[in-house]
Amino acid sequence: MPLRDDERGAVATILLIDDHSETCEALRRLFGRAGHVACFDTGSGALEVIRQTRPAVVLLDYMMPDVDGLEVLARLRADADPAVAQTPVVMYSAVADPAIIERAQAAGADDYVVKGAGFRELMGKVGRFLG
Repeated sequence: MPLRDDERGAVATILLIDDHSETCEALRRLFGRAGHVACFDTGSGALEVIRQTRPAVVLLDYMMPDVDGLEVLARLRADADPAVAQTPVVMYSAVADPAIIERAQAAGADDYVVKGAGFRELMGKVGRFLG
């Protein structure tokens, strides 16, 4: 399974679903003190990983090669397990199209951050779910 937990082997509190390993490494450095980051690089198996890891928050990319982030979000919100279905999701994507952002919010995204908007904004939006 392409799940990559942090080097300490701790349980992830932040699950990043993104097909770019560079993004994973950057966010591991960014959130190193706030929580353990695990990365998963495909949308198709993401729901099973969420069920297994029970992260505090999911950072979900919109553009992935197999299943896009909106489809992953729809599957997550439809899950029979309420604890899984209610997992907080922050969409984190290079797509800044207002129509896509609106679709993500309508599908149940808790927030949406455009890559490049600044790590401070991302930290603030993710931090509220880390207790």
